[in-house]
Amino acid sequence: MISLSIALGFLTHLTTIYASPAADASLSINASGGKQSIFESAIFLEANINRGDDGGLYAELIYNRAFQENGGTTTGWAGIGNTSLVIDTTNPLSWAIPRSVVPSVPAGSTSAVGLYNTGWFNQLPVTADSIYTASFWARVASGTYPSGANITVGLYSADLATAYATATLDASKLTTGWNEFTVQLKPSKSALTANNVFAIKLPSAASGTAPRVSLTLISLFPPTFNNVKNGLRIDLAQALADLKPRYIRWPGGNDLEGNTIARRFNWTATIGPLRYRPGRQGTWNGYATGGLGLMEVFDWAESIQCKPLLGIYAGYSLDGTSIANTSALDPYIQDVLNEIHFMVDAPGSSTWAKLRASYGRTAPYDLDTIEVGNEDNLGNGPKTYGYRFARFTQAITKEFPSHMFQFIATDSKTVQNAPSVDIHDYVVADTFINYYNRYDSWPRNNTKIYALEYAVLTGDYINPNSTGLWDPGETENRWSLPELRGSVAEFVYHMGFERNGDLVKGAAYAPIFHNTPLPRDELWLPDLISFSSLFYDYKI
Repeated sequence: MISLSIALGFLTHLTTIYASPAADASLSINASGGKQSIFESAIFLEANINRGDDGGLYAELIYNRAFQENGGTTTGWAGIGNTSLVIDTTNPLSWAIPRSVVPSVPAGSTSAVGLYNTGWFNQLPVTADSIYTASFWARVASGTYPSGANITVGLYSADLATAYATATLDASKLTTGWNEFTVQLKPSKSALTANNVFAIKLPSAASGTAPRVSLTLISLFPPTFNNVKNGLRIDLAQALADLKPRYIRWPGGNDLEGNTIARRFNWTATIGPLRYRPGRQGTWNGYATGGLGLMEVFDWAESIQCKPLLGIYAGYSLDGTSIANTSALDPYIQDVLNEIHFMVDAPGSSTWAKLRASYGRTAPYDLDTIEVGNEDNLGNGPKTYGYRFARFTQAITKEFPSHMFQFIATDSKTVQNAPSVDIHDYVVADTFINYYNRYDSWPRNNTKIYALEYAVLTGDYINPNSTGLWDPGETENRWSLPELRGSVAEFVYHMGFERNGDLVKGAAYAPIFHNTPLPRDELWLPDLISFSSLFYDYKI
């Protein structure tokens, strides 16, 4: 759960007003001169970094809901009383969710049978009169519960002594097939701390006389932004909305590439029912569930009048491996074509449009900008980016002749005369001050500029001879939170974008979220939304 901290910087402007006699003046405006600004503010949401999706913007409160963390364990869960928890893979819910948990007690035990979850980062806030939606999938291996036996679901204090809200389900409805159970919980009072748990209690019975119950995909949602099912956390989604972004870049960053090709971002694994979303090992932190997927992100963006800027996987991953310039690249290109069909095809006009409608959205998305890859100027990326950029963009243009997509390259040296290029800057404060006029003399050719990742990381280098924060010793020198000096420098840098608005099309700070409970060595620092002075100058 991301915590928001407030550290406001205040700038005082002193203005002296001089009285002077009124005088006539005339102003002549030449409407045909000057430069038209095309600059628009953007946001970049890189999933998984700093646990910004699961445990952050994604409102799910249960940690490790399908037993995927740490290679498939019960991390985050504990048994009630003498209950032991065993992972079962013999009867999967689906190909995507292969694991369930079986709670049991020793023979003759009178202990309650059940399990509880402590929430993300051992935080599970309980707010009076809020409606929480709990759900889980369950089955029995054999046998049945008698009529009148109940499953109790609830929100409790950490010691299970205080029940804030409970509901019961008829245990006799459990069968040997998987069934989903859903209840709503409405606490009558708020918990004083976030040190609470979500628990499921099964009917008590001595081991061997009660059905063997399997549970998985155990979920708990608080109220979400716009009350959307499987939606976003209200405060964080609203904080982004308050920035009034014109575009959202998603997916993107290292999370798009993945640490290996097999662990790249796969858009098809982020759509449809949750039981068919397998997730993947996170590029940055833990396991990524895929719950915050393509439709969740872009539907929310549309609700705040923000357009999609789609990042596509372009055949290169962080281990330095590229897909060869052969037919081996064809499936990856086809995957992108399918993704674009899913987003832009007219209602009912294709298999992908019909699939989109079956997931609850008939209208196409207003997609006009596509970024090909991520930071292909780094590592081994430049060796292969030329053919990869060409093959992806040519295939998209051929497949969608009526769509005039704007393509963004991520390596301007390899791809000459690209329509647009994305330049990323992570620097010290003085560098951005010096960048104020960086684009004043930039060539005005056919290539536009995006700066879809930028940040001041610290005030000064430890080593005066450093050329960047990747030098030994500089990483630990980063600010934990944005500071006023950096915010002012970024504001100056941003003014340089706007004064060159005929060239620079958009900019976005990165990363978005500061996740307070994570240890420093698991965080990229600093971050936009800690409600610091940076957040407010970006908002301006």
